Amino acid sequence: LHSVTMRVFDWDALSEEARQLRPVLTSIRATMRDPPLDSGRDYVAMSPAVNLVAIRTVAQSLYDITMYDLHAGDLSAAQQDLLALIGMADLHAEGWTLVDQMIRVAVEGLAADAIWNALQAPGWTDDQLAELQQRLADLSFFKELEQTFRVERAVGFYYFCNLKTNGYSAIPGFLNPRQSIPVSDLPEAALESGWKSLWADSDFLFYCQFHQELIESLHRLAATRSYREVASDIAGSYRRLDRVLTGIGKYRYLWSQMAIANSRR
Repeated sequence: LHSVTMRVFDWDALSEEARQLRPVLTSIRATMRDPPLDSGRDYVAMSPAVNLVAIRTVAQSLYDITMYDLHAGDLSAAQQDLLALIGMADLHAEGWTLVDQMIRVAVEGLAADAIWNALQAPGWTDDQLAELQQRLADLSFFKELEQTFRVERAVGFYYFCNLKTNGYSAIPGFLNPRQSIPVSDLPEAALESGWKSLWADSDFLFYCQFHQELIESLHRLAATRSYREVASDIAGSYRRLDRVLTGIGKYRYLWSQMAIANSRR
């Protein structure tokens, strides 16, 4: 069995992996029927409390076991695996950070790939397929991304105030947010003083305006469910971002360079 992820499976190895994971699989399946939406994250903590690597690892193992159960012709087990994998795409759906939402999208990609493989197998009942279809249709990403950018903007305000009050040492990496931008040729004290006295407020204004543009685009995307409707607006926002970060902008928009870095992904 080959998937669109271009993986080729070693069935003997997968059989052993499935045997080892069966004891916890029942618990995972039950939990993912109604996964917790809130991760309990502290949004102003510098380090995340959520083990994102573990989520990806469990999702990948679920995917592998699904492939094994399909290979073995056990459609009942494969359906339960698929439902758990779809549930993992809903895990921490109300985790309002970009990385939380990126993990959800990655897991949904695994689930979609697994379902595509499952559809190649004969023997599914209408009820089984209907349940899978409904669970997939219930997944939501666009409105969560809209809220995520609202929270990211609010957290940015918290850190920006901290930065203005306590100086650049309060935000690791602030004076060199991207290695490709050689801001280190200026003394740190001079760079910080110049930015705070001349550009800090306009930098943060641009940061807020950029987020508002994305929030409005994502709001439309959630309503229309058509990326074509918003693609040009989102692309325009990032073109403007690239323009302002050239020349003197590499000094003027230090905050925006650092704080917006992950959103492009």
